[in-house]
Amino acid sequence: MAPEAKAVAVDATEKTKEVQGGRRLSQSGDSPMAGFVKMLRTPTIWKKAFAEAVGTFALTFAGCGAIVVNRLSDGAITHVGIAIVFGLMLMAMIYAVGHVSGAHLNPAVTISFTAVGRFPLKEVPSYVVAQVGGATAAAALLRAILGLEGELGATVPSGSAAQSLAMEIVLTFFLMFVITAVATDSRAEGTMAGIAIGGTVLLDAMFGG
Repeated sequence: MAPEAKAVAVDATEKTKEVQGGRRLSQSGDSPMAGFVKMLRTPTIWKKAFAEAVGTFALTFAGCGAIVVNRLSDGAITHVGIAIVFGLMLMAMIYAVGHVSGAHLNPAVTISFTAVGRFPLKEVPSYVVAQVGGATAAAALLRAILGLEGELGATVPSGSAAQSLAMEIVLTFFLMFVITAVATDSRAEGTMAGIAIGGTVLLDAMFGG
């Protein structure tokens, strides 16, 4: 074969490979929606969502239940007792489901982790739905068991709206600072994460209600 003909043949072969490679790439590349649908077909995401639902259910049922029982019993549990219930239940759920889902148990935590690049965006919808569903189910069960009375379990600020907002901002900052410090930094990760986060929630609840 002449050199010119050989060069043309080689060039044609390379172009064919490029076209075929492009087709394979386009076929294998998933759009965001396709990636989300594919993720829903895997057992892992359902395990994570179930863990988040159970953890959020337990936290809401125990914490809000303590508030309701405290009101019904004329303050037998006390404000400090309610804070302890929230802190200890969160601590328990972190150790119970943390190895499965990370124990976010709060849409704000999930969104914050996503914002700092420590959680995949495609898993956010399933986590948020599971968390809201778990909390709603816990509230519904509390209503079925204890009945419905006005203001039971409600957070009623005693100061102005601006004071309440400022308090929420500061206390939420403390909580998210601790969570991101012990749960996302490999130098701080370990068995103490549950104690640190649960303790922060306890102190926040005790201080800010």
